[in-house]
Amino acid sequence: VFGVSGRAVAGLFRLRPRHDPLDRLALLLLVAGLVLLLLAQMDAGEGAARGMAHLLIGAALLTFTIGLRVLEPGTTSLSGLQRYVTVAYGWLVVAAVLLMAGAFAGANGRFPGQPELHAVGAGFLTNLIIGFGSRALPLFEHRALRGVAGLSLAFWLIQYSVATRVIGAFVALPDVVIATAAPAGLLGFVLGVIPLLDLLLRGRAETPHSAGRFISPMGRSAGG
Repeated sequence: VFGVSGRAVAGLFRLRPRHDPLDRLALLLLVAGLVLLLLAQMDAGEGAARGMAHLLIGAALLTFTIGLRVLEPGTTSLSGLQRYVTVAYGWLVVAAVLLMAGAFAGANGRFPGQPELHAVGAGFLTNLIIGFGSRALPLFEHRALRGVAGLSLAFWLIQYSVATRVIGAFVALPDVVIATAAPAGLLGFVLGVIPLLDLLLRGRAETPHSAGRFISPMGRSAGG
């Protein structure tokens, strides 16, 4: 994720040049945190080591996001499809804060319900996949993306699902809200992925003659 964000996301969304020293520091913190977490897993009773590992990993995520400069004023955008990427890194910051706070306040170094995992998985990764895909695939396939209205609805369904899971770890929410969180997230993901799959399938359907063939460096088509 660090590599994709540093190169593909930064280039595709024309972010400001990243802070390389912060990138290197984030990598060191992440490696140290993962090693310490592995050692803590080998000793199930060592809660302090697990808490320190989460603290280091959270610091790594926060340092990386700051170094990427994706949330700086003038760079962020909550309009169009770029809002997926902006909100994705917003959830990554939330996960980082939860990891670091849980190291001090949570049992065994984390909060009950593991809200940081929801912030990373459903919040960061889901938004990043849809946001990056909706920007990159039209460029690679040389075709327009259809179903943008569905992507707008998907965006709000995903944020509702993630926010419910994260907030619900600290505040008692109505049963109806909790019950609708998972279906809303699943529906949002499906609505977000359908336009991407449609774009890929249209590309395959419109170029059947290219199956089993490739273009050589000399410009000639060779059979498979």
